[in-house]
Amino acid sequence: MPRPGTSENVKRKVWELVENSPRLSAGEILLRLRTWAKQAGGQEHLPTERTIARIKKDFLSRSQEERLPRRYFSWPESMQDGALPWEASRTTLDLLRYSRELGVSKPTIHVAQLFWRVTLAAPDMELAERFQMAQYLDFFDTESDREQCARSVEAYLMLSPWKSQKDAGAYKKSVQSGEFPPTLHHGFLGEEKLCEAIRAGLSGFELWAMKQVPALRRKLGREPTLNDLARWRAQQKSRKIGKERKA
Repeated sequence: MPRPGTSENVKRKVWELVENSPRLSAGEILLRLRTWAKQAGGQEHLPTERTIARIKKDFLSRSQEERLPRRYFSWPESMQDGALPWEASRTTLDLLRYSRELGVSKPTIHVAQLFWRVTLAAPDMELAERFQMAQYLDFFDTESDREQCARSVEAYLMLSPWKSQKDAGAYKKSVQSGEFPPTLHHGFLGEEKLCEAIRAGLSGFELWAMKQVPALRRKLGREPTLNDLARWRAQQKSRKIGKERKA
């Protein structure tokens, strides 16, 4: 049986480690990946040292401009490099402080950029949720998912369900009717945050998707896309209906 391919999520973590510690060997990177995967629930398929070395070599061959988004955000260096405007200083420093309080690694420049953009669009959203939204946008920043992810975030920010029960109801109705796809940004900070999201009324699809990602990742041998999740759910519903009819 062929080995599963390396997921985009794992590749990005390798890029992050290489950009911020370029002298790390493939073996050292693998050790850090194991710690990271364990903290994330232990569901990630990790590449071999040989594959890691290949990913590292390819990444280091890229231009500084291409590599910059995977560098950890730092003030004032990230502003001096032109990655973010000086006006984003307070917002991104709040993000640094929040990451420190959570005990997670510093955000990459790309996550900091996304956090700044979300804050501009929704300054009254709780900082924790803005961080989740930025991570969600970063996670699904792939050719296959970028468009659908953008539409789901656009709807969420436009309808502002965090503002009131009325706004939350309007957002839920628009998602249930199929007018907009749901966001999956809740739960990106681990089980504790996922539990908070559940108590806050996370939609059925979001809950289902967060639970299914590890199994579908193993089945496909890669990171599942939003379309993969939709097809997977349709197949499960079809099988359930078939069993009920036989019964």
